Amino acid sequence: MAMKLAYHQKKTSRIADHFSWGTMTRFVNFSILLIFLSGALTGCTTINMVQQDGVAATAYQQSTHIGITRLRLPASQGNVQAADIKTLGVGWQSGPFIGWNASNLVTADPSECQLLIVVRSAAQAENAAKIISSLEGQDPCIVDYTEK
Repeated sequence: MAMKLAYHQKKTSRIADHFSWGTMTRFVNFSILLIFLSGALTGCTTINMVQQDGVAATAYQQSTHIGITRLRLPASQGNVQAADIKTLGVGWQSGPFIGWNASNLVTADPSECQLLIVVRSAAQAENAAKIISSLEGQDPCIVDYTEK
């Protein structure tokens, strides 16, 4: 019985030798550095959707994103602005959000865009082409998300 107890104490001391306070301190320091770098590498983006008439800019939509943000501006025709925004983080866009946020913003001047066409797929592009050809010379405002 005394022999077994001495062996158990010796085995425990070997495990304690591998796990020292120096190792724990290095792990904590590395964790703090990793957290700091993660916070420092995130971006802050403010997106303003404005209409300019040559004299002043009227803000239609404003959003703030803190984190990883992907902003894509689709092709557009006419007096229309569009943005495809995807964010992982926190921010404010018509209200606060935390986590994943995906949105499509489309703003148009109603005095110049009587018809607004938003195309998101090839089938919708075919239908939009038929509608545009039937308008006979009138210029609708078009946002095309199918173009890369």
